[in-house]
Amino acid sequence: MAEYEFTEEQNRIFTALSKWMLLLAIVVFLGGVATVVQWLLDPPAILLLANGLMYIVLAVTIYLPVDNIKRIVETEGSDIKELMIAFNELDKGWLLANIAMALSRLVILLILVAAILSVL
Repeated sequence: MAEYEFTEEQNRIFTALSKWMLLLAIVVFLGGVATVVQWLLDPPAILLLANGLMYIVLAVTIYLPVDNIKRIVETEGSDIKELMIAFNELDKGWLLANIAMALSRLVILLILVAAILSVL
C-alpha cells in the first residue's frame, strides 16, 4: 500500500503554514523575552515574569511542529506520518501552554487576593 502524498497546491499551503508558524513563534518569543526583561527592571512586578514565561512556553509550543510540517513538503512517502507527528507535538505543546497559562492566572489571583487583604 502506497503512502498518501499531498498535491503541489497542498504542499504550497504547508510551506506557507510552516513559515507563518515560525514567524509567529519568533514574535511571541520576543514578546516573552521583552516581558521578562521588563520584569528584571522592576522585580516586584511578579506578574510580568509569569506572563513572560507563559509567552515563551507558547512560542515553543508553536515552534515544535514546524519541522514536521516542513518535512511534509520535503520528503516523499511520509506525509501523513509527519502530519500526525506535528499534531502530536501541538497536542503536547498546548497542554504545556495551558499549564503555563493556568500558573500565570494563579499569580494574578494571588496578587488580587493580597491586594484585597491589604485593603481590609
